[in-house]
Amino acid sequence: MNLPRLSRVAICSLLLGATVWMWSGCVVGRQTAFNPADFGGMTRKGTGVVTGQVSVDTQNHGTIYPHFQQILLVPVNAYTTENVQRRFINGENLRAADKRLSQYEWAVNTDGDGNFSFRGIPAGEYYLKGDMPWITTYVSTDDQGISQRLYVSHFKYYFTRITVKDGQTARATQFDQRSRERQTHYAVGGTLYHPPPNVEIFEQH
Repeated sequence: MNLPRLSRVAICSLLLGATVWMWSGCVVGRQTAFNPADFGGMTRKGTGVVTGQVSVDTQNHGTIYPHFQQILLVPVNAYTTENVQRRFINGENLRAADKRLSQYEWAVNTDGDGNFSFRGIPAGEYYLKGDMPWITTYVSTDDQGISQRLYVSHFKYYFTRITVKDGQTARATQFDQRSRERQTHYAVGGTLYHPPPNVEIFEQH
């Protein structure tokens, strides 16, 4: 593979291991206003348990599992449904969520095989959601015969809807993966860039 034609400034930045963003897109506004009343009762301590295992199907690398990656549990209402529909399904670059949403979210990290567990969850309807990252890498040689190792970061959204009941365990293993795969950035390996240790890396030929 050949190194993409870049400006002199961009090439110098890459040689230093800097990151170059590839996916941004136009940020679009939300249609549903954040209403704290829609989250009533979600700050109390519950007795429900949510467990499961995340796996994501990729186009070129088969099924992969998140390694120590964050997964979120959020109540189902009009505000969170718009986020799932427009960002996770339609692929829109939706404006960042209202900061107040964080007080109604639960977050845990998966283990090395994609397993997760939430405890103390109030009864209700929830979305489980996250994004699965991975990296492809290859060696590129330019017209002058200079070779550099490139790293390309990818991710894919996943989610599911789940019902939590008091004193019971709900398990999720099937996730909606209609979201398309995205490339977020690339970088040249060097003294300043090292791939994250918890992201799977695939050699691309």
